[in-house]
Amino acid sequence: MPQIERIAMCTYEEYMTCLAQCDISIAPLENYVFNDSKSNIKYIEASILGIASACSPRAAFSQIISHGENGYLCETTADWVLALSVLITQPEKRAEMGACARALVLRHYAPENIAANQLAPLLAAVPRQDRTTRVLSVNCYYAPRSFGGATIVAEEVNQLLGARDDFEMHVFTAIPTSVTSAYSIKRYESKGHSVFGMGLPDHLDEHSRFDNPDVVKAFEDVYRCRSAQHRAFPQHSGDWCGCG
Repeated sequence: MPQIERIAMCTYEEYMTCLAQCDISIAPLENYVFNDSKSNIKYIEASILGIASACSPRAAFSQIISHGENGYLCETTADWVLALSVLITQPEKRAEMGACARALVLRHYAPENIAANQLAPLLAAVPRQDRTTRVLSVNCYYAPRSFGGATIVAEEVNQLLGARDDFEMHVFTAIPTSVTSAYSIKRYESKGHSVFGMGLPDHLDEHSRFDNPDVVKAFEDVYRCRSAQHRAFPQHSGDWCGCG
């Protein structure tokens, strides 16, 4: 369609430059259990650039957006028509909403605030035997399956932390059952740190995609292993992507 402009694959910096040229950001997501597990990264990216957003009221968006103040939450067709009509026809309102969203995101997601409000309470409960902070990062995908923007961000953050002497990085992720059996663990090295890959079946029912006790059990096994500093899981060498 001629009214749609497609942008070729680009770096993150180039993507943000393109986004900065936009007037309105939209994030329409179906009312489905999977979408309630998605992040609000599109809202954050737009807001940091002062761009007003209209988003579906999925969990992560509803938690941060105050409807009509720092964004719009739109479920029905009428909701979308009303929100976009205001944003298109009222540039002052659009600019005010974008500025409000930017201030909120800078405040709420500033590294020091995340450290104080989210990480500090967790770390306070962990007994410290030395000055090394052991971190178990969790992401659905991980290298060599670097799929999606969130995966790239996770890998970059883990590399930055792993390069420091006071951090010991580990990763828990999902890998194909062609590599290891369902819910068993295959340990391998990637980007300078240890990765615990759990075999995740391709075909799961709707409930198991969101709440899966087998995944919880596998995660608990890895967590206990790392907490006790045991080497319970065998190291896998070579490129498992080529395994049948």
